[in-house]
Amino acid sequence: MPEQQHSLRDLSWALHSEPLIDSSHGPEWPPGEWFRDLDLQDPAPPKGTVSTRLGLRFEQLIHDWLEVSSAFTCLENNLPVRTAERTIGEFDLIVNSADVIEHWELAVKFYLGTGDQRDLDCWFGPNPTDTLGTKLRRLEQHQMQLSAHPASVDLLRAMQIEVERVRGFVKGRLFYPLPLFLTETFVYPEAINPNHHRGWWATLADFRQHDRFSAAAFCHLPKADWLAELVACPQKRRKSKTETLKEFEASGRETWHVAVLNESGTEVSRGFIVTPDWLAQTS
Repeated sequence: MPEQQHSLRDLSWALHSEPLIDSSHGPEWPPGEWFRDLDLQDPAPPKGTVSTRLGLRFEQLIHDWLEVSSAFTCLENNLPVRTAERTIGEFDLIVNSADVIEHWELAVKFYLGTGDQRDLDCWFGPNPTDTLGTKLRRLEQHQMQLSAHPASVDLLRAMQIEVERVRGFVKGRLFYPLPLFLTETFVYPEAINPNHHRGWWATLADFRQHDRFSAAAFCHLPKADWLAELVACPQKRRKSKTETLKEFEASGRETWHVAVLNESGTEVSRGFIVTPDWLAQTS
């Protein structure tokens, strides 16, 4: 699809999709209603090439939206905090919201559940060194505490900025083992929003053997397509189960992100196929 239309669909998802972390986990985590009430508006024209790195694409979409928002004013973005010895951190966004100065920490994450799925550390990213537990602790203990650091206080005071509220602007999906996804048996950590977006994952062997997908069409999802759901996958990108397996095995990768399509090419679910090597790294 044209890049501007693609970006607008991704922006709508970035704003209005359910947050990954539940609002009961702390006051810094807005509820789903807060996100749904954000006014989409028309985003600012992209400034140059839109990043293909997922986290940067997500940040860029939110920043470009803020540039034209009537409800918020972006005061700073990607503001580093340094001392003479080292960099302490970076403010993703400092935003004026109805005369309340807020620090927004942005993240978009995708995790596959293995083992005890009530445990934050049993949810792994496509890079299995990245876990939900590691990310949430990093957010809460470091990134979202940045405005309280003495170096930050001095920097913001010099800029005549006083942060009054911190918000975690965190979106994403959790992917469940395929049998649990099909039976809607969803077990997840207490910190997770019960309305979070869901997908499935399967090993190569399980995907090959499962008759659920025998007649289905699939579309491989490069990272540029990981945000909004597909609505009209081009015919040339639609693959059979057999073609999808061959494509994955030829890639040499440990994970392969795909959408399951209906007859019109619209996404009905999405999931990861993983190799035994990936799975072994999660145990």
